[in-house]
Amino acid sequence: MIKNIDDAWKQRNIREWNVELKDDDFNNFILPHRIGDEKLSDWRHLYLSHYGILLDSLYPKGNDVLKAAEIIYEELEKENFKYNICAIWPHRKATDLFLSHSGPCRDQCDHAVYALRSVGIPCAVDTYFSSPETATSHQWVVVRDNITGRFIPLSKNMVERRDSSINDWRKKGKVYRYMPSLQNERKESIVETTRIKTPIRNYFIKDVTEEYFGQNSIMVSIDNPSEKRVMLGVFSPGEWRIIDYASEYSETEAVFKNIEPGSIYAPVLEKGESGQTKLCGFPFIFERDGSITMLKPSPKTVKLTINRKMPFMPWLYDWFSKGVSGGYFELSNSLNFEKSVRGASFPDTLDTNFHLSLFPPTYSKYVRLTVPGEDQIVIGQIEIYSDSTAKKKINCSIFSKFDGYFHPENAIDGDILSFFAMPKERRKLILELDSPQNVEAVAFIPRNNDNFVWPGDHYQLLYFDSVEKGWKEVDRAIAENHSLTFDAPENALYWLRDLTKGHEEQPFIWRNGKQVFVHDL
Repeated sequence: MIKNIDDAWKQRNIREWNVELKDDDFNNFILPHRIGDEKLSDWRHLYLSHYGILLDSLYPKGNDVLKAAEIIYEELEKENFKYNICAIWPHRKATDLFLSHSGPCRDQCDHAVYALRSVGIPCAVDTYFSSPETATSHQWVVVRDNITGRFIPLSKNMVERRDSSINDWRKKGKVYRYMPSLQNERKESIVETTRIKTPIRNYFIKDVTEEYFGQNSIMVSIDNPSEKRVMLGVFSPGEWRIIDYASEYSETEAVFKNIEPGSIYAPVLEKGESGQTKLCGFPFIFERDGSITMLKPSPKTVKLTINRKMPFMPWLYDWFSKGVSGGYFELSNSLNFEKSVRGASFPDTLDTNFHLSLFPPTYSKYVRLTVPGEDQIVIGQIEIYSDSTAKKKINCSIFSKFDGYFHPENAIDGDILSFFAMPKERRKLILELDSPQNVEAVAFIPRNNDNFVWPGDHYQLLYFDSVEKGWKEVDRAIAENHSLTFDAPENALYWLRDLTKGHEEQPFIWRNGKQVFVHDL
């Protein structure tokens, strides 16, 4: 431990960006010998011998900590840390991470923190525990800027972000920073909710939401006759996950401070003394303009046309555009396609996971897909039909030849979640029908997460009715095509469940005649 302190002090003193670093910041963001519950190890010299030599050669006598952090980041990127979401374990020893660059995002963050702190760069790990748009968690590394005093997320363009927003596209709700020292400002709230399982019941995290979204304060109506501790929840299938405590509360009102605008929340209480939770008010939208929209169902009804049960996330835009844009199918009865019928070109970005190309009845033995450009072609499924309504599927096989490790069979295996990533230099794919026959439609299904409405699946639409009744069923239906229509109470929070398969589901509202998820707000 003495050696750890000496090494940390040495880096503080020789780095010019730490000239005005306060003792508290040094103690919290450079000095700590461990990050979580990992085994102790003598890691500083090991990391310094690699990252310190690199930094000193590329940025000698540097005085901008963000420029120094960018150099370390670029080296970390070259190491190509392998993400493995299935690797769930306690924090790994620093020396093990130095040798083995794989694991969940927590391990990747730990590895970066060790690298940065070894060369005297003050840093920490920020996190959200349950996103309002996906109910998933995430964490990332931030570096304390010696010029502005702000914490900037570790990236290749940190200097550019010095004076701009540090938020990215992910909805966070609340952001917390892991701290090595005890944080007492939330002690009373934690003590009063000891039976409730939530990651925010932690004395070693600090609320830093204000750094991402600024200061705000909202008041919502609640039903809390026993004046229990009120909490803030975000939706997750089966429960509302706790992400904050009310700063003030009474029988009828609760105040929440510094939460992300453009998200859906709900006030939550402990149910009896069971450790279970229940809503004590209607879900609400904290709008981007600072106003509150209560999602209280109206006696009026509205017709909903629904095509997804999860938001259309940014990575889907890549899957639905790159290696897809401008593609087209051709039909021919001869392999050389001298006499062929060409279908319409795909749009720049597909708007559904089932893009149907229609043809006049064409007697065919072969179907060819061509996609111009340089982006790799990735295919979820290709389905060929003898009718324009895509009901009568034709059996086919992959005629084009590929090495087996590309798994071209995934393009026709009937599994919407499997996919075939073609070699990047290949721009065409030929399929062969079992026997020549008339073709009227060919469907292209891009790589996707199967959260669109799918024909044949059994669905249930719910809406949040009231604190007493909770979620109430609107209706059930078996999808006949790629959308569903329901008549439901107006101004409610809705939840579409696929009872056939899958588990990813998020609530939505109906606004301006469209299905709107938290991601869209």
